[in-house]
Amino acid sequence: MVGKDTAKYTVNSDLMKNKAWEYHYFPDSPTAVSGEYQKDPNGGKLVEVSNPTGENFTTSKTDHAEKSSGSNIVPQFCEDYVKTGRRIVAVHIARGGKPLSVFTPGGDLNKDIMEKYQGALDYVRNDPRLTVGRKFYLMMQGGSDTTNGTTKQQYISTYKLFHNSLKLKFNFEFGGLVQNSKNTTINEEGIMNIAQAKFDLALNYDDIIMTSTETLTYYPDNLDYLLNDTTHYKAETMKKLGASICDTVTTYMGLNKKKLELLNKCKNKKKNQEPLPYIF
Repeated sequence: MVGKDTAKYTVNSDLMKNKAWEYHYFPDSPTAVSGEYQKDPNGGKLVEVSNPTGENFTTSKTDHAEKSSGSNIVPQFCEDYVKTGRRIVAVHIARGGKPLSVFTPGGDLNKDIMEKYQGALDYVRNDPRLTVGRKFYLMMQGGSDTTNGTTKQQYISTYKLFHNSLKLKFNFEFGGLVQNSKNTTINEEGIMNIAQAKFDLALNYDDIIMTSTETLTYYPDNLDYLLNDTTHYKAETMKKLGASICDTVTTYMGLNKKKLELLNKCKNKKKNQEPLPYIF
């Protein structure tokens, strides 16, 4: 790292006091060439994580980071993650209303995922003030697959292609799944097919974890408990999801000391508990 020019990096001294950033791949005012936005020639930049997360641009050809609608899980996740004492760079790559297949190798958005995440890695590696640490991804997807006829086995096979492509390219430590909402009257069979596929993936692969199942709770008397409509989560729901997902992830990573201490106490208590007497 010696001899690197820090002047080109947009993480100024004030911003460096933060512990959570989002990587932006494009200039503030990106120019479109042949209908496609061009990435920042300076390698992008880090900005403070805030609501809404995502780069403020849209284009029919390039969908690196659709800007979230008002709120999402990323800011709350990052806010809780830094409580472990670690720093985090979020790389937000999203496109609503798309089936899982578009994110796999050869899919419409796979190249975008690879390019943007590689850009973030290069940025952090080239800034002498930052260090690449543990890498993982979170996937909150599946709504489209619940309505387009995707079977449980098809989703499992497609997800393995997606997951393995990221592992091969970036050596992610693990991937985290989030269940879709059952709190809707739309195609319950499809919702449960995808839900079971996600459970099977988390159960059968050590490097895929289930981070949250809260949204599978069904409230027939209060259908808008989690959702603004039949599809989109409320901002408060996203905050709750961000916190619960972070709790699961940091526990899995061995960073959530309070949770780990509690789990160990429960384990020891159960181990030392006297057996119940037989009843004849």
